[in-house]
Amino acid sequence: MLRDLKERIPDRNVWVVYATIFVLSIAYGLAIALTPIVLQHRGLETDDIGSLASFFGLGLVSCAIPAGALIRRFTARGMLVVCIVGYAAMIGLFPFLPEYWQMAACRYFDGAFSVGAWVSCETLLLARSDAKNKAFVTSLYAIATSIGYVVGPIAAWLLADTVSAEHTFAVAAGIAVASSVVALRRLDADPPSISAPVVPASSASPTAGASVRRPLELTWAIKTSALATLRQSLSWHRTTSSAPGCGARVTAR
Repeated sequence: MLRDLKERIPDRNVWVVYATIFVLSIAYGLAIALTPIVLQHRGLETDDIGSLASFFGLGLVSCAIPAGALIRRFTARGMLVVCIVGYAAMIGLFPFLPEYWQMAACRYFDGAFSVGAWVSCETLLLARSDAKNKAFVTSLYAIATSIGYVVGPIAAWLLADTVSAEHTFAVAAGIAVASSVVALRRLDADPPSISAPVVPASSASPTAGASVRRPLELTWAIKTSALATLRQSLSWHRTTSSAPGCGARVTAR
């Protein structure tokens, strides 16, 4: 089976991206598992705990499209490493910030760095896979991400009796930095197609009607992804609002 996978995906850089996102997702899983617990022990109300997820979502939304331009300017590999290190800094700081607005700002940049890392990974995968295997390659990426999200909370549970919840965030930050080292040391330079300038479909000046239609067409094209993200955000809000009252085993010290 592994031989078949390697024959279908011969570019080792694709496997490096899988390793990077797997390790990074373990850090995400650790942080997600402990966020509501830490916030409850900080004395935040349930609504405040849930609302912090909105700032994470705002970071995702506001930086998703600019991430593409930054990748073309600074390379996907460089963007990936910087965004992972930025994310690590945010989760390392998060449990020690004293004020709500500071935590909200941290969550915003958490989202901004996260979407930068995700878009970088997906850009590298699509650039390094052929047309018939793009869906397969991105499916394996989703699987690697999901496994990391499972391993992270399990690791949080195993650390519960020996490491405080706040310091487990530092462990998560260290794991995230380790994933950036994997990307920095093992990824090759970007394929030329990533930094190639975007060529407009037509050199003619767009009409007023066309300039209005294009954003609407883009919105319609991403509707499925947007609805899925909305559902995930609502689920995250509900989880972070209700989890602190469920008698979690992990405690903040």
